[in-house]
Amino acid sequence: MAYATSPCRWSAKRYILAALAGTLVLTVIVIVVSVVLSPAAIRFAVTTSTPSFNRTTAGVTGTEWNLILTANNTSHRAGVKYRSLIVTLRYTPAATGKETSLPLDQVSAPSWQLPGSTASINVSLFLPDNLLHQQFAGRGYNATLVGVLLDTLVRFKYGCVYTRSYNIRVLCKPVDYFSRPPPGLPIICNDD
Repeated sequence: MAYATSPCRWSAKRYILAALAGTLVLTVIVIVVSVVLSPAAIRFAVTTSTPSFNRTTAGVTGTEWNLILTANNTSHRAGVKYRSLIVTLRYTPAATGKETSLPLDQVSAPSWQLPGSTASINVSLFLPDNLLHQQFAGRGYNATLVGVLLDTLVRFKYGCVYTRSYNIRVLCKPVDYFSRPPPGLPIICNDD
């Protein structure tokens, strides 16, 4: 008894076309997911600078310096989760003429930022007078330009999906923060 061949058998041409169509669909899915989960744009700026001279902390006289950095999440879809935040001052002391970095340890950062919102990052630093005179000697407080370097590790959240971690590093233009009032606030920060 002979068996009849099935009329719905595919030829090699149909298999190739099906494979190409599957590849095309998979490519479109990957592109859409990549676009949807791309990192949001966050804009940082220094919005407030308030040096308070002749302060005494633990019996030491110096200058207390408070900065407020603003993080503007421009995305209307992605929230931002801050995993770490490091703020560093960059300046050139008069004594050495070499660029110096001073990390700030008192940083108050948000842990979560909603889509399309602005968050404040409070930074404070106490500079004892002896360090201030040593680092800024010969220039006076009103002549040393200080840049603010912000280094943060973030993850973005789209609905219930988190992206991978992204390292964002921006440098705010060096200005004289010790003058009253500091010139040109807000100071926009750009990629370092």
